[in-house]
Amino acid sequence: MILRALPLLAALALGCTPPSAPPIARAAPSPEPSAVPAAPVAPPPVAVSPTFAPMPSLGPVSERPPSSVVVMLHGYGANGADLRDVAQTLARDLPDTVFLLPDAPEPMPGAPGGRQWFALAGSDDSLRREGVRRAVSGLVPAIDRELSARALPRSRLAFVGFSQGAMLALDLGLHMTPPPAGVVSLSGRLVDDTAPSPSPAPALIVHGTSDARIPVSEAHHALSRLARLHVRTESLILPGVGHTIAPQAMASAGSFLHGLWP
Repeated sequence: MILRALPLLAALALGCTPPSAPPIARAAPSPEPSAVPAAPVAPPPVAVSPTFAPMPSLGPVSERPPSSVVVMLHGYGANGADLRDVAQTLARDLPDTVFLLPDAPEPMPGAPGGRQWFALAGSDDSLRREGVRRAVSGLVPAIDRELSARALPRSRLAFVGFSQGAMLALDLGLHMTPPPAGVVSLSGRLVDDTAPSPSPAPALIVHGTSDARIPVSEAHHALSRLARLHVRTESLILPGVGHTIAPQAMASAGSFLHGLWP
């Protein structure tokens, strides 16, 4: 499934090499080679979480220093630029906000320019949880660097995610400590509700009843589970809307985000 952002007059449809190791030091030649022990062999490199370059950004449209940060998390097979039009619409309600538009760390096979936060082929609940945890482990330090560069705390941070990106947004709102100010899930699902933060972020969940990719039952499941965890939630269920970002969703998201920082 490859999702691309469309103009907002219609519904918006979405879904280093490390530096070379220094040469290994070798013992100086000796007249008695047998007396010189072999140089130690360097251990194999340890796998690390994905890293992110400085993120493309939009705004603030006020041209003042930013007072808040919203991270836009795209869907499966899209990329950060696909949510630029969405960010421009939200900026009308948030003129002092900078919108970050990161690309997911993994290229999507067979889709030039398309990215994925984790592979979906053959995904079940366990694989989704593993994929979300891996993606979040690289994303959080990158976001903290962006906040630090702007001298802003996590209380001035929010996430907006669509589809696969919404899975990350809900997970970040539930598990980041300290938490962000809030999250918006557009056509997503709650992947892991175990071991939540002591103070999870409020969430807005938006979903269409005609979503054929992620059924609206996932929205009802997320709302039920978050309520049991005493997470403040708002919801917008859109009759007849499919797997897309509709204008009503943008209006609701803008109002929700604006309310985080009155």
